[in-house]
Amino acid sequence: MTYESLLLNLGGGVIPSGHRSRPYAGAATLLIGIGGTGVDVLTKIKQKVYQDLTPDNPDDPVPRYDHIQFLAIDSDEDVIANMKGKARINGTSEFFSINIPHLKAILNSKETIRNNPLLNWMEIDKIDHLFMPCGAGGIRQIGRYLLISKAAALKSKIEEKCAAALRGMDAPSLNIYIFAGLSGSTGSGCFLDTCYIVRKVLEDKGWTASGYIMGFFFLPDVVVSKPEVAAIPSVVNQNYANGYAALAELDYHMDLKSAYDSFQQNYGAFSVDTQDPPIDICYLLSATLSCGSILPNGYSYAIEQTADYVMSYLADVELGGWDDYSQYCTIPGRLACTLRGMHGIPRAHGANYSYLVLRGACAEVPVIQIATYLASGFYRRFQARVKRETTVITQTAVDDLMKELGLTADQVYHEVVKGCVPLSLPDIGLKDLASDGVLPRGRADQPAGFPQDHRPGCVIPGGEAQLEEAIAAAGGQMAQVQRRRTAPPKVPTAGAKLLCHGKSGVCQLRVIGGGAKHDQGIFRRDIRRVDRFPVAKGTLAPDPR
Repeated sequence: MTYESLLLNLGGGVIPSGHRSRPYAGAATLLIGIGGTGVDVLTKIKQKVYQDLTPDNPDDPVPRYDHIQFLAIDSDEDVIANMKGKARINGTSEFFSINIPHLKAILNSKETIRNNPLLNWMEIDKIDHLFMPCGAGGIRQIGRYLLISKAAALKSKIEEKCAAALRGMDAPSLNIYIFAGLSGSTGSGCFLDTCYIVRKVLEDKGWTASGYIMGFFFLPDVVVSKPEVAAIPSVVNQNYANGYAALAELDYHMDLKSAYDSFQQNYGAFSVDTQDPPIDICYLLSATLSCGSILPNGYSYAIEQTADYVMSYLADVELGGWDDYSQYCTIPGRLACTLRGMHGIPRAHGANYSYLVLRGACAEVPVIQIATYLASGFYRRFQARVKRETTVITQTAVDDLMKELGLTADQVYHEVVKGCVPLSLPDIGLKDLASDGVLPRGRADQPAGFPQDHRPGCVIPGGEAQLEEAIAAAGGQMAQVQRRRTAPPKVPTAGAKLLCHGKSGVCQLRVIGGGAKHDQGIFRRDIRRVDRFPVAKGTLAPDPR
């Protein structure tokens, strides 16, 4: 267990097996986060999924949920790249970047943008500079421009994620959750088009009747509650301006039929023309209390509140006889109850009751936090006791232990060749042999200095068999290390570090490996010397001694 695996903010912690619930099997799920706030919500939900739901591969180190898919859409690629923990957003399969290099140069080509029919909505003459150095620069229209520039690829990505979530399901029931902040530039500028592109995917794939879209949109006060934002008045004003424009667009499109209007947009590879609202159920998240003050931790509170609410739909709930409550535990049931409630409210002229709010009524015993706190305390005490960070293994300590175990190169070599017949070879080269010319078969002269034991017709002892014995002996020495129960009087981690002290440090295994290579080199050198002479097949000559 590493310390990082205990970090709750990275999706870690000690998770009791009985704490997890089964994922809801009645529908597949796709969760989409747009912009900085949307991605933060998506990450929080993924952490809770890893902590609270039983994975489809319980024996693997990284959980997998076959019918729950995640997709982050953002113009700032660094946010995804800097994520840590096993519950982080996967930059390859779960991230769609709408970033465009050299954005400033493109925006300076105002005439090109004016002549593009796909961008006839863009007021390029009013965009003189970026408010932010990254992403969409704090401007909603730039955020929408980035998304429309990659709309075809985004549609394909959403189709891919939907198909992956539905794979293996008996019926194509699909719940889609969309999260976005309405006061930035990426989320505020892209949320409406993303919702309608999702509707287009459901329509093209024939999933409209069984697909439901829920939107969770964060009001400007949520982002303004962050101290780093509240400290800059110009950024605060820009957030509220973006939020006002986004809410005006959302409110209008949630009731297009009453206005006898439709959403129309040509995306190049496809187009959308519909009177349907962008989402089926809309939740607006705020950080402002009833007294008018903003929660100091409003950003994290709103994200946590949303994640808890969504998790109630992702988990398989056992009602225990409360059948009347079952209608609230699924998206279709919740939608039916919401519509029935809205129709029962007297409607003033021009009022729109298509929005819901979340209440912070979720309370639970923090089992994971308690277990993680206890485990981290034990980890710190154990680390201090064994002095893991201060134990240093030197080359001298390893050499001494190698001698004690008999594992130096010379000790292993002498152990292997013990009892072997000495191998004495003449000091003669191949050129000298070749200078004698070709001799008749069976009449080869005895080279000068060649031992009589090794006359033609006999087999020279040693060779490959001797090398195999050497390697086997080295393997036995390695096994001796594994069986060793005693170690020098050092702290407990010293023995482990002697065996393996990092990739580049001093350790027994590396010294043993080097010794084995050294020994093999000795034996292979002898074999090469033997191979220089003709050796006939036959029985081993008797030892004259």
